[in-house]
Amino acid sequence: MIKERDAWECPQDTETFQYGLNYVKYESDMLGFTHSCLTVGFLFKLDRVFGHEIAKGVKNSILESFLLHFRALREFFEKHPNERKEGPSGEDHTVISADYGFGPFGLEWLDKETRVRLNKDLAHIDYDRREREQKGKEWPTNFMFKKMMEALKLFEKHIKSLDSAFPATRNSEGKRLTLK
Repeated sequence: MIKERDAWECPQDTETFQYGLNYVKYESDMLGFTHSCLTVGFLFKLDRVFGHEIAKGVKNSILESFLLHFRALREFFEKHPNERKEGPSGEDHTVISADYGFGPFGLEWLDKETRVRLNKDLAHIDYDRREREQKGKEWPTNFMFKKMMEALKLFEKHIKSLDSAFPATRNSEGKRLTLK
């Protein structure tokens, strides 16, 4: 069942507001960390020290971690409040950018094939994977990372611009809450 919500329901208490920001920050940090691991030559050194099979397993683990964090952030930006589905507790507690008055907006730069791969190859075992694998297409991790960081910077700028009249945007000392 889909729960109807207003377009913007900012978390009303500071703890919930900051929790959501901490969640986004964690996903952002892990996306950055895994991207760094994929690009700095770290995996080449593993190959020389431990051998190809171990290095391949580590690379796949890091790549899948990158894709999972990317997918979580994609949902954060793209999910509309009216797409929330009621869970066992009667509510969907997914943190989304619309909770903070930002979006939802589509990541139009993410092509259909990559979207399918994120949904199918990452989280499901299906027979069509064989066809996608035969194409031998690499994940565009550098492009994905760059574009997601642009979206995160826009979100952070939005958070900093929120009206100070929202009590949830400030901590007990009156300092503005941020992603940092």
